[in-house]
Amino acid sequence: MKKNIKPKVKYDKDNQVLSFEFSNERSVDSDIRENAVIDYGRSGEIISINFYKFNFNNFRRLVKPIRLFPRTARSMGIEVVG
Repeated sequence: MKKNIKPKVKYDKDNQVLSFEFSNERSVDSDIRENAVIDYGRSGEIISINFYKFNFNNFRRLVKPIRLFPRTARSMGIEVVG
């Protein structure tokens, strides 16, 4: 059963992981590019996004891997500029 939750943002400073959680549903598919992972639910919706080795000093460098997820950008209606 699909369980949507209020989106959660977590940062694990010790392990340098920035996580965005959109659902409690289990992942059935993932896209991995460099240190970014996007997990998808059964219906293809995004259920979580994780950035590994994340720190706020190198955030701008991570914009490039996000652009490599065209399916994600289209499904969320997001255009990444910069």
